[in-house]
Amino acid sequence: MVWNAGPRVGSLTYNVFHTYTLPLALAAVAVWLASTGTLHVAAIWVAHIGADRLGGYGLKYETGFKQTHLSTQPAPLDALTETD
Repeated sequence: MVWNAGPRVGSLTYNVFHTYTLPLALAAVAVWLASTGTLHVAAIWVAHIGADRLGGYGLKYETGFKQTHLSTQPAPLDALTETD
């Protein structure tokens, strides 16, 4: 059975685990606790995120898996033509 919660939940979940905030916080805790194993996990996590970025996999938008912060997005014309 495949559970599909939709693109919003999927993109949010992907983005939470593919930002540097959590692994860097884990690394800080590892240093504070002098836990080399935990520090290794944090380093591998950071390397994984970096490899994803190198492969062109950026943070996801809700509109689709292939639309990321690294992909080319058209400029919002409304924002460019509005006058205050």
